Amino acid sequence: MSALLEVRDVHVHFGGVRAVDGVSFDVQEGTISGLIGPNGSGKTSTFNLITGFYSAKAGAITFGGEPIIGRAPHEIARRGIVRTFQNVALQPDRTVLENVMLGMYCNRPSMWRDLFDTRRARRDEERALEILEFCGLFELRAALSRNVPIGLRHTAELARALAASPRLLLLDEPWAGLNSAESSALVRTVRRIRDSKVTVLVVEHNMKVIMEICDRITVLDAGRKIADGTPAEVRADPAVIRSYLGTAGH
Repeated sequence: MSALLEVRDVHVHFGGVRAVDGVSFDVQEGTISGLIGPNGSGKTSTFNLITGFYSAKAGAITFGGEPIIGRAPHEIARRGIVRTFQNVALQPDRTVLENVMLGMYCNRPSMWRDLFDTRRARRDEERALEILEFCGLFELRAALSRNVPIGLRHTAELARALAASPRLLLLDEPWAGLNSAESSALVRTVRRIRDSKVTVLVVEHNMKVIMEICDRITVLDAGRKIADGTPAEVRADPAVIRSYLGTAGH
């Protein structure tokens, strides 16, 4: 297995705050990797560096062997890195189906030309419906996004990201707000995404899910990497237990 994404000694500072302070890790192609840590540890800031929303003060990030630091978010997305957001970014007055179809324009030079191409629009709608079925959201296709339960909005955002045909999918707390049945369904969906040859990197606070689903986990604390390994290795790491997981006595 080769490393699809390589993050090397990246830094981003906001005034005196070192949000990301020399973090390095790899994401192997064909895997589900986790990025965990306490609130404020630098997880979302790392996502923002990878996707071009932040510019690194130092370090290097390569995707498919090519450097991507300094590229705009839309350029990185067109190269195959697509993300969801911790705060859901769906368009509230569009249907779930329409939101998913918007993801398809990420890799196209002209959205407006496609809108007036009726054959292309029909193919796009058929593909979007397939993605909604894949994600378990087919029954909600005609619902306005603002009327969808918050937990399922995360899944709808995941479906929109899949519509952009990513090679690497970054998920920012997709299990937030899900009940037990919805959580189990999303675990199955993410595994199927991995099995469809899309590599996944996920930020999540649900440790039961992270330990169950990830091949490898990177742990951050105060902007620095404190552990990196398999779920079993991370679970047993004293630094992780001390800073994040806690002990039985706690």
